[in-house]
Amino acid sequence: MYRIKKDKRIERSAELIGEALIECLKGKEFWEISVTDVQRAAGVGRTTFYRIFDTLTDVLAYLADEIFALFLSADSQNVYMSAKERSIGFIRCWMENSNVLEAIVNSRRIDILQESHIKNLPDLFMFAGEEKEFCVYQLTAIMASSLQYWVRHGKQESAEVLYERIIRCGETVRTLFE
Repeated sequence: MYRIKKDKRIERSAELIGEALIECLKGKEFWEISVTDVQRAAGVGRTTFYRIFDTLTDVLAYLADEIFALFLSADSQNVYMSAKERSIGFIRCWMENSNVLEAIVNSRRIDILQESHIKNLPDLFMFAGEEKEFCVYQLTAIMASSLQYWVRHGKQESAEVLYERIIRCGETVRTLFE
């Protein structure tokens, strides 16, 4: 869990810690990095780290949630977007922050991405009825696995191409259940 209060110093320390973790991941695997590595690279004290985060996994969760916050703030400025435009914008936002996405994928913690999606997706789409939770989980799985695929296969496609691949795959899956 992470605890970030509305305090500029705490917010800045969290940013520094997040940036430091991403930097540390350039030279080591996630499981090889210690809290000491990150707090030293961030230039913050150990107490500061533990005041904000419990573990390094929490730092990744914070970074994922920050990308959602970034997308939601941009998305709220354009309320007339179609579902397709919103989806492509969402994919593009993650692509523009591929360092965080790569850190999550390479640390084998795709569950962090999924949890962030589950927490934030209801804000993006208006689902109704009993299927709401099921739809959120399905969209989460599709988007997280698609972004994971994109990272693992060299980040080749544009947001538009990845969106079209998701749509085609969904149509193929649909035929399997008919």
